[in-house]
Amino acid sequence: VWIITIKKDLTKRRAAEENLKLTLDSLEQQVRERTAQLSDANRDLTDEIEERKQGEQQLRESENRYHAIYDQSPIAIELYGADGTLVHVNPACLTLFGIADIQVIQNFSLFADPNLKDEHKEKLHQGETIQYQGSFDFEKVKVQNLYPTSREGTIWLEVYITPLGIGVEEITGFLVQIKDITTRKRAEDALITAKETYRNIFLNSQIGLFRTDLITGLILDANDALARFLGYQGRNSLLEKPFTISQRYVDPHDREKMVALLQAEGKFQNFEARIRKKDDSIIWLRFSAKLVWEKGWIEGVSEDITEYKLAAKALVDSQSKLQLALSGSETGMWELHIPSMSGEIDNRAAQLLGYEQKDVGSHTTDWDVLSHPDDVPLIEQRLTDYLAGQTTIFETEHRMRHSSGEWIWVVGRGKITEWLQDGSPLLISGTIQDISGRKRMEEGLKESEKRYRDMFEINNAVMLIIDSETTQIIDANTAAIRYYGYTREEITHMFISEINTADPGAIKTDISHAVGQQGMVFQFQHRKKSGEVRDVEVFSGPVVVKGKRLLHSIIQDVTERNRVEESLRQANHKLNLLSSITRHDIGNELQIIFGYLGLVKDTDLNPRIHEYIENAYVSSLNIERQLSFTRDYEDIGVHSPVWQDVNAVIIQTIHNIDVNQIQILALISGVEVFADPLMEKVFYNLIDNAKRYGDTITEIRFSGFEGPDGYTIICEDDGVGIPDEFKSKIFNREYYKHTGFGLNLSREILEITGITIIETGEPGKGARFEILIPVGKFRKGK
Repeated sequence: VWIITIKKDLTKRRAAEENLKLTLDSLEQQVRERTAQLSDANRDLTDEIEERKQGEQQLRESENRYHAIYDQSPIAIELYGADGTLVHVNPACLTLFGIADIQVIQNFSLFADPNLKDEHKEKLHQGETIQYQGSFDFEKVKVQNLYPTSREGTIWLEVYITPLGIGVEEITGFLVQIKDITTRKRAEDALITAKETYRNIFLNSQIGLFRTDLITGLILDANDALARFLGYQGRNSLLEKPFTISQRYVDPHDREKMVALLQAEGKFQNFEARIRKKDDSIIWLRFSAKLVWEKGWIEGVSEDITEYKLAAKALVDSQSKLQLALSGSETGMWELHIPSMSGEIDNRAAQLLGYEQKDVGSHTTDWDVLSHPDDVPLIEQRLTDYLAGQTTIFETEHRMRHSSGEWIWVVGRGKITEWLQDGSPLLISGTIQDISGRKRMEEGLKESEKRYRDMFEINNAVMLIIDSETTQIIDANTAAIRYYGYTREEITHMFISEINTADPGAIKTDISHAVGQQGMVFQFQHRKKSGEVRDVEVFSGPVVVKGKRLLHSIIQDVTERNRVEESLRQANHKLNLLSSITRHDIGNELQIIFGYLGLVKDTDLNPRIHEYIENAYVSSLNIERQLSFTRDYEDIGVHSPVWQDVNAVIIQTIHNIDVNQIQILALISGVEVFADPLMEKVFYNLIDNAKRYGDTITEIRFSGFEGPDGYTIICEDDGVGIPDEFKSKIFNREYYKHTGFGLNLSREILEITGITIIETGEPGKGARFEILIPVGKFRKGK
């Protein structure tokens, strides 16, 4: 048995194995770490894929929602490319513009739209969103052949244009949203119209309207009516300075009560209070108002009830006097208790009907039995209207049965004299009066009117009845029918301007003057049906027929008279020419006399001779002055009187006279007078006399006023005046300070048309001349 022992050195092997093991462990660790990393990456990738799937799903849902909104939106939407070319529109856009097929607008360019302004285009290119409103006229679309449309008329649009791609390097397109705001625009226009209408009502109402601050009482706004109530000319004068109404209450507690009512209930009605006007006089106003909480102000209406209050007070104060007066008259008293509709009449009222007071029942049905059946509905309606506030007094004329069986006419009048605490009426007090006699007089008046109508018809003078507002001829008498040649049917369908050859506007003005002045005389030319034009003188005055204001015109043909007057004027012209030549020749001879007298006066003669020469010189001056007077006098009455504006004549006179340092005030405007064309000479003489003989004069004043006898022009100065003993004689020729020529001439000029002049000044305080123009010879002009 052999035992072989082999020995080998394993040190290196074991070191290699150890290194291998370490390497394997490291590799295994790296594999595990990489596997973990790959696993994490796989999970991230899986999550990312899931998230991407979810995002894609959300994007599809968002796109579906967008398409649903885009397609179903009531707002018109347009999409344009970056160059402004139309890409797509939604159905609402096609409907809005009446387009059947999108292909007809496929090449439409946003920047070619005529409604898009240059500044809008510039902002869009800069990436700014724009918005504008405007009208869109489909007729222009058709005229310019932009595209076929089924729409017509004009609509209002509100347009928003938004550039797309903001945040990227360049704009990728444009989104246009268009909304039809026609209904809203019309509503806004209607609101503006309503506001203007309300404002007009506010400013022009005859009832006082106001807005005041709740706390201070400061008037924030008011109309003209309230301003007039408070003594101001209008709302502008009332509001030009802060005005606090609370300071104008006679009883300050009234304002406090009104505010308390507003704070408690928000409104009140028919609150009566005394108010001090601008001049501190007191009036009664009835207020109704509401509180505008959000604004802190009061809005309301007011009514001037001063006359009503005074009447009510007078009624209470005079009850005893009334009873005394009624006891001796044909008037009875009655009272009606409103809630029960029962009442009573006094003995006098019963006696009017032939009864005793105890014989007449107390209920209204008892009174109805005595009233004529045909009149009962009228009585009931009048009472209903009065209680509803539609009339200011209950009044009715009706028939009642007398105890004798005959019907008599009575008039019943009444007013509410007592109220309940809630303000409703409690008692009406009134009177009843027998008016049978008046009714008989009215029947007589109707007969009189018939007689007037007959006189109108059979009168030989040409007469027309004209509507003063429309200028239509309402009626014409038989003489007018014959004169003008029209039938009655024809002429009563004509306007006066179809007969009168004057300007229609001037005719309308003359009619207004005739109505306002209670009658005037005019010179016109009227055209007949045959075409012949005749000169006429027309007297026109107002008449009232059936409550309507008309114009009664009497026409007189003055054609022949005018021809005679023209012949007379020509004769006067020749006489004036002869007078002028003669006056000129005498004037030349006078100048020679003045020359010789001047030479003689400078020589050394006997004093007595000098006295004779001086007397001759004075006489020559008088002759020269009388010649000057004849030059003025010869023109009086040569020309027909004309309408002249007083102010214009005075101004023209001032321009033609040297007044030095004297101030002349013309305080007359809008007044015209019918006078000789030499009217200017009258004012010239008055100013010239004042300047010559007023001594201390510094001012001449012209003023005027209208009175019952006509219009009076006042010319007064601050000079020395005229002594009393000369006042009645200064209009005589050559009487006082050589003023007679001018004043005598002035009186002659005025008397041609019936105008008078007198002096009424106070000596030492200035002269004062009053020129009275009678009714019909003046009118209110512009």
